[in-house]
Amino acid sequence: AGLADAWVAAGHAETEGATNLAPDGQGRRIDYCFLSAWLAPRVQAAHVDMEAQGSNHQPLHFEIDL
Repeated sequence: AGLADAWVAAGHAETEGATNLAPDGQGRRIDYCFLSAWLAPRVQAAHVDMEAQGSNHQPLHFEIDL
């Protein structure tokens, strides 16, 4: 019941997946994707697009088998 963290459901640790680089150069995970808990087993993959430009937040991409 409840919500699941799609990043963790894809097999990543909660401490991985920095989506924001602070001025000090430290990466922080501050962007999330939550989904219904029953969908968590269907998350196939997740990654952070570190190549995207135009923001200090990097896009998250998820593959979900619907």
